[in-house]
Amino acid sequence: MKTVATALAGILATCAMAATDKAPQNDSGKNVEVTVAAAFPTGDVKDQLNGDTGWMLGIDSYWNSAGMNMGKGTNIFFGGRAFWVGADADMKAIGAHVGLRFDFQTGGMGSGVFYAKVAGGYYSSNFDVGGGDIADTGFGGFAALGYSMTGHGSTPWGLEVGYYWLPSVTGIDNTGWYAGATFRF
Repeated sequence: MKTVATALAGILATCAMAATDKAPQNDSGKNVEVTVAAAFPTGDVKDQLNGDTGWMLGIDSYWNSAGMNMGKGTNIFFGGRAFWVGADADMKAIGAHVGLRFDFQTGGMGSGVFYAKVAGGYYSSNFDVGGGDIADTGFGGFAALGYSMTGHGSTPWGLEVGYYWLPSVTGIDNTGWYAGATFRF
């Protein structure tokens, strides 16, 4: 529980700092992105624990990368993700990460932008095995591809698909895919 509280405190502090950033680096001028997605477990969670489709919720704060010589269209983000997957031993995971987003030119395709992002950080995986919980903490993260419709409406949104990896617990690999929507605030 201490790990979860520490991760949440870090996420909230990051969001507060990003909200005060005077120079947003995206076209919408909005630095906080919320991702809501379906999670599709693979590996041991699916094969050994009969994992069902679950949910993923993420929040990321984008920081101004100007002056860091990262190039146009490259953004740093900090945030957190939480996963819930129903299985013979229900899986829950939460963690904090840092990552990079790389935007690609779309040419004449309208006001949207294709992107790729990768992030890594500290995660906690927990399995409810009926008689109690088993958990472990360690490195986790995700890699994703998406399309952001930056010029549509007051809250820009997008679509994203990605692959996640979370700490294994007693040899149970905790990986999967996700697909969902992103919203900028």
